[in-house]
Amino acid sequence: MASVSSILEDIDDKFCQCCLCFRQYKDPRQLPCLHRYCSECLREIIDTTKDKFKCPLCQESVVIPENGAEGLKKDFFMNEILEYVQVRSSLKDKQLHQCGDCSKQVKATAYCFKCSDFLCKDCHDYHMTRKSLQEHRPHLLTLTDIESRNITLEKLSSLKEAPRCQAHLHNVSYLCCKTCGNLPICIACTYGSHREHEIEDVSCLAESERGRLKQRVKSLKDCKDGVYELREAMRTISGEIQAHAEGTIEKLNHKFEARVEAYEAKQRQISDDVVREKDEIKKTYSRRKSALDEEMEEKIQQIRKEYEGKQIETDHELGNLISDKDARYANKTQELTTKHELLKNRLEVVRQVIDQEKDDKTEESKRVSEHIEGTISRFENLTATSANILESNNNWTAVQNVEAICQAAEPLEVDMKREFPDVGKLSEFPESEGLLRRFVGVQNVVMSEEEESVLEVGRLIPGDVKCIEGITSTTGGDIVISGDSDHSGSGVHITVINITGERIKQHVVNSTGGYWCYCTIFRLHEVAIAFQDTIGIYDTRGDTYRSKVFSQVINKLSGNLRCVANDDVSNNIIVGCYGDQDLYVLSDQLELVDTLRLPDGLSRPVGIAVSDDNIIVCDLGPNKAYVVNRNGELVHTFTKPTGDNCGKPWSVCTDRNGYIYILWKKDIYYRRDHSCIVVQYHPEDHSLLSERSSKADVSSMATALIGNIEKLLIAHHKGGQINVYTLNEE
Repeated sequence: MASVSSILEDIDDKFCQCCLCFRQYKDPRQLPCLHRYCSECLREIIDTTKDKFKCPLCQESVVIPENGAEGLKKDFFMNEILEYVQVRSSLKDKQLHQCGDCSKQVKATAYCFKCSDFLCKDCHDYHMTRKSLQEHRPHLLTLTDIESRNITLEKLSSLKEAPRCQAHLHNVSYLCCKTCGNLPICIACTYGSHREHEIEDVSCLAESERGRLKQRVKSLKDCKDGVYELREAMRTISGEIQAHAEGTIEKLNHKFEARVEAYEAKQRQISDDVVREKDEIKKTYSRRKSALDEEMEEKIQQIRKEYEGKQIETDHELGNLISDKDARYANKTQELTTKHELLKNRLEVVRQVIDQEKDDKTEESKRVSEHIEGTISRFENLTATSANILESNNNWTAVQNVEAICQAAEPLEVDMKREFPDVGKLSEFPESEGLLRRFVGVQNVVMSEEEESVLEVGRLIPGDVKCIEGITSTTGGDIVISGDSDHSGSGVHITVINITGERIKQHVVNSTGGYWCYCTIFRLHEVAIAFQDTIGIYDTRGDTYRSKVFSQVINKLSGNLRCVANDDVSNNIIVGCYGDQDLYVLSDQLELVDTLRLPDGLSRPVGIAVSDDNIIVCDLGPNKAYVVNRNGELVHTFTKPTGDNCGKPWSVCTDRNGYIYILWKKDIYYRRDHSCIVVQYHPEDHSLLSERSSKADVSSMATALIGNIEKLLIAHHKGGQINVYTLNEE
């Protein structure tokens, strides 16, 4: 809000203009934030809301009084300015008015604030000469006074008469009843209805209020630099968010083009090698054929039949070798094409994550900036209003306004001192940078020798058994665990915790018959849940859950759901049932998209994970872990760990660089020997890299990106413990 000029002739027209209707204020009302609007404009806003509404300028919430806009504080100060502006306009424009004394319709030359009427020239002279009207003279404003351009707020205050007592209209109010909200009263009132109230002389109270206001304004100005610096910082950060996102995309495009160029170069090299090898074969066999021709000429009669047999054998062998080379070339070409397509799909996923992260951070930056801008608007409005009140030097203006200003200043000072420690991190993109790191790849990932920490989360899990059957993590670094809520089959829990083991959210789903519950990250903050004959999706941010009956989705009866995985390339969910040879691919709407038939002998999957264009399956039928392609063909069988007779593959997960982790449990599981081994495998040749042993009753594993460091989480089946290992990238 602009400050009123000390010379009222210089007042800006916009100062007296409502920012909603863009006309001069009519019956202005002041909100607790000190912004003012016409009562009719406020009434239109209030009619469309309930209980509360927001100030159009600073967005501060305002509680609606019981009697609506009429219950809002009248703007005592602005009414004084408006009265002066209207009088000034009438006198300068020489408008026709009815004289307050003689009632003639003439051009007014003066205005008496004590009579509250315009005066003609004769009646003005009469006011100036009559002794009975001597008290009116200090309250006269003439055209000459206005044209001299020396009317200040203090001068205007002296022209105005002190307000009349509302109970005794002929008495001037010199006292103020603090009990009744600084109500102007006269001396007679102190013996009547205000006898037991707190009464003060208006001059003393005004001086006290001015002092309090000055102290409050000084306190606010002490906070001014920090708020303005924070606004500039937010403007810089908003630019950095856009620049960082564009830079990341550009870096990603360069990496993608380099990888594509490398694939194309490798494909050209393979093609050249095949052509060269075929030429060498042809030359070799051509020489052999020539030798045979010479031998045939010498012994044509004796070896004709032998020669013809060898010729046929040679042609057949030549054809087989060339066909073999063609097949190998076709396989290599198909492999490179598949990797190229996978690379394109991953690129799109990374781009989507970057866009989502940019949108989230832009929205947060906008929210913080709007809060800061609103705070600054309130500060500038309050300081300008305070300066006007102090400059007017009007006791009644101070008494009627200082209390409201001080009330508005208290929450404003809290907002001005509020700190935003995380705004500096808005320009960082940890999720997209993590995906970009996986896209580019690292040379090696080494699992820490010892556990980094153990999270004790049993107190967070409902029931006595404290079951954890599934574990996963969101892209924001939160950990999600799932399992039976009371081990009686009547419900399962989905619990969200942070890396320190503190609970963020918990959702319990009622169920009957069975209690195994598994989970996997599906999208940024959504988790796919599988238990019994139910498949669902839980939103960790919105705390919402939706589900379907699985047998109805696939339109047939099947075994209990035992494992679930996320395919981040196709953005689908893959689930497996114990006793079923098929894996089922579901969309984000939990509709059946495809069915993948596992090789013969695999029908008891207990753990699945997606690795590039392959699927890793832990199967308790043959007690082996396999790699199968998207056509259900067997690609690789994993090497079992050495020692401790740990031969049952129980759970599998991958890290952001594609390294594979399989939990192998001891064969004698039901004899309460819970020995197990976590084995790390290479992402390309699937060779065994390292082993970590444990005596705990471990049930599931997952990886989590905490900051920019990836952790391996190993959950105990009972008791509510999670072992945390660090995955060091080299």
